[in-house]
Amino acid sequence: PGMAPGSATMTVDLHECNVGEARALIHHILQQYLEGTREVTKIMLITGQGHRSGSRGPVLGTAVGEVLTEEYEPPVAFREVPNNPGRLVIEAEAIGEWLRWQEGDELPALEDVDVLFVLDEEGN
Repeated sequence: PGMAPGSATMTVDLHECNVGEARALIHHILQQYLEGTREVTKIMLITGQGHRSGSRGPVLGTAVGEVLTEEYEPPVAFREVPNNPGRLVIEAEAIGEWLRWQEGDELPALEDVDVLFVLDEEGN
């Protein structure tokens, strides 16, 4: 995988990665943001259009989308580049919002919560 740092957009080329490698790289980048060791910039994830995936379709692009939406709370917002489904973009603003939520800035103070619901194991 290749990364082009030092610009307003960090480009991460995942073409040669398998799903596990792409997942690990995304986790690594987001962890660096959490630690404050990476400057927040827009990220362009190049996953390819899945032409080599055959009938399975774009495996890598689908998996990367699932990592961002299913493995993080809240999900990391991203979009496909118009007319190029092999590229996903995470805007710097989306990363900033996600980081603020991680730091607790977006959560209401407990004294501001009117009702606290406690559910049992059955969701009641």
